[in-house]
Amino acid sequence: MATMFVTRLQKIDSVKQKDGRYPIVLQVTFNRKVRRKRTGLNALIEQWDFTNHEFKKGVHGRRELNKKLEDIQKKAIKIYEKHFEDKPFDYKVFLELFEEKPIEKRGVSAFCMEVSKGFIKTGQIHSANYYKHTASAVLKVAPKDLPFEDFTEDWLRKFEEYHISKGTKCHNYMVHLRSVFNKAVQKKLADFNRNPFKNPYTNPYGYDFSHLKKLKLKKTKRIKDLDREQLIKLKNFDNMTEKERKYMAIWFFSFYCFGVNLIDIARMKYKHIKNDRWYYDRNKTGTGLKNGKPLIDEALNIIQKFGTSGLKGKKDDYVFDILVGYDENEESINKRVNYYANFIRNACKRVATRMGFDGHFSYYSARYSSATLALNEGADRNTVSHLLDHENFSTIDNYAGRADDSKVLKAMEILKLT
Repeated sequence: MATMFVTRLQKIDSVKQKDGRYPIVLQVTFNRKVRRKRTGLNALIEQWDFTNHEFKKGVHGRRELNKKLEDIQKKAIKIYEKHFEDKPFDYKVFLELFEEKPIEKRGVSAFCMEVSKGFIKTGQIHSANYYKHTASAVLKVAPKDLPFEDFTEDWLRKFEEYHISKGTKCHNYMVHLRSVFNKAVQKKLADFNRNPFKNPYTNPYGYDFSHLKKLKLKKTKRIKDLDREQLIKLKNFDNMTEKERKYMAIWFFSFYCFGVNLIDIARMKYKHIKNDRWYYDRNKTGTGLKNGKPLIDEALNIIQKFGTSGLKGKKDDYVFDILVGYDENEESINKRVNYYANFIRNACKRVATRMGFDGHFSYYSARYSSATLALNEGADRNTVSHLLDHENFSTIDNYAGRADDSKVLKAMEILKLT
């Protein structure tokens, strides 16, 4: 047994009691480390047998006292054999088991939800949703949730097989499950040495999911970005319900603003618009244009028609009604934006079908479409990166100032669908 348990008299002056007694401890030795757990018993030096680690003969109640020490040692060994015989010893967990305290155990799905709530508190709605969906995906394979000790390579292959059979290549799930495991290690809910994913340091032959990224599944084709002809056709398409028209207006507003995320559009208020420019920091990265993002006529027309008060609303009013009545807290905001994203996603699919597109586009296609269109028609790459609110290029704005504003305006003009 790699871990040793023995009862000893802790003969150290710092723990010596007023009556001259020293505490008797359960000494635990593991991985060249020593930890001591007090047994609640004490003894004078002359009462202790240092060779046999027990009370000497002649000590009153010796038999009962030594029996207690023997039981303590047996209990420790029994816990070790049951919980740590085939995995690394964890003293903190051992102590909880020894003291019979309830052990903090969170399954993979439950911890995914905990991570999701953490992102909600910081306003990172999209990241929160990713982990929330991953939590649901885990429960599809492990309905009663999965303890981290069972989070193995074999289980991950089972997870992969299940979701592929359902038409999902599950690469994104794997990315977030790997992140969840690393976060669980930091919280000491999982053992770093039992990382099931391929890792050059702990598991060079572990589970590798890189093949899932290029996996081809038979499903409805997704149009990543629309070309100018498709965008003009979509803009002029009239066979929509009033709600679909509203959802597509939000889609086009995102497009005209270089693919702004829905959470940023939802949080947009009239006080953020000055001189036909939108001043905001991207919810996901905290970055934004120093001089604000220009709102071209098409974007202003959408605010005029679908805004809560046209182009002239009170400063603290939302421009769009996405969060009106749903902004009690971050969790309710998250739910509302998520629901609204589903409304737009479904509208995109229906409209794409009616228009006879070869596949369907999504809300995120607005971001891809604006970037691709601008780059293909000669916009400066750094300027496009600015307009996409990329975090890595945010420092450029500190130096560019008004000098790059002409490039920004030029890039925005490309998005006019005339």
